[in-house]
Amino acid sequence: MYAERGLTLAHDLENYLKFGYVFCTPERIMLAREIKKDDEKQSWLAHGEGDTWMVHLAVGADINWFINQAPYAKKWVAWAREFKNSPKSMKFYDFNRIKTLTA
Repeated sequence: MYAERGLTLAHDLENYLKFGYVFCTPERIMLAREIKKDDEKQSWLAHGEGDTWMVHLAVGADINWFINQAPYAKKWVAWAREFKNSPKSMKFYDFNRIKTLTA
């Protein structure tokens, strides 16, 4: 995933530690940040300014775990499955509906 784009996990981790959210346990890691659903560029936003939690990377985690880690609710939660969707496309889901379904 990273090598083919000339990127590294260390680079992403640094950016998400500074500007996003990192949720990590010995069994799981998830990088997430706030975006606005209508912003096709998925610009980095200040905390509290987005309407969507965008999951950039999730390893060993399920959506139930993430929803319970989210520091506050947003209107949407979004992610793209790198190896399932071709071409890669972001999918948006109602945050509260997902929270209810995973409770």
